[in-house]
Amino acid sequence: GDGAADRRRPAVVMFVDMAGYTTLSESLDPAEASALLQRFRAHLSTIAARHRGIIEKFVGDGAMILFGVPEPDLQDPVNALGCARDMAESPPAMDGEAAPARWGLHIGLHYGPVSLARIGDQTRAEITATGDTVNVASRLEAATRDFGATIAASGAVVESVRAAGHLDLLAGFRRQPDVLLRGRQEPIDLWLWTGPMEDDRPAAGTCG
Repeated sequence: GDGAADRRRPAVVMFVDMAGYTTLSESLDPAEASALLQRFRAHLSTIAARHRGIIEKFVGDGAMILFGVPEPDLQDPVNALGCARDMAESPPAMDGEAAPARWGLHIGLHYGPVSLARIGDQTRAEITATGDTVNVASRLEAATRDFGATIAASGAVVESVRAAGHLDLLAGFRRQPDVLLRGRQEPIDLWLWTGPMEDDRPAAGTCG
């Protein structure tokens, strides 16, 4: 922005993407592929709302979701990580033989300052977020593919969740230190969550 409507404030940015949609959609007719995408988006919207996330935009078979908009809150990282786990652990019931038993997800989240701008008019104003935090979150989502993980959270998210005392949300995450994300100069710590199957020992306080 040009600074006039530019307000920088902390927020959690999440990118979520459906794994294998491209391959899957090739086996569906256009109407089925479109219906699958609609159902996927409705599912994401429902879960995001449950955790106080705002869907900033849908992009293809994915979405960008903000936590801490319009007002930042210390619970934002907790809400965001809870949302990510909820999305990954509760695939919607899919009907039709073309539908997978469950779709896989790739989720990346990062916590830091974002610049918010309201674009559009009275009838349809949209909030857009820009800045380095958005870029890092997007790179984290891409990094899940390199590590075979479902969720990649930055140290900033994990430390905030830990400080808030929500250790249950960190069960099954493992630290991957000093990862150099594509196009970045500085390495960062990632925390990876591969899936419910990885929690081979039951973690205290988690129940299906």
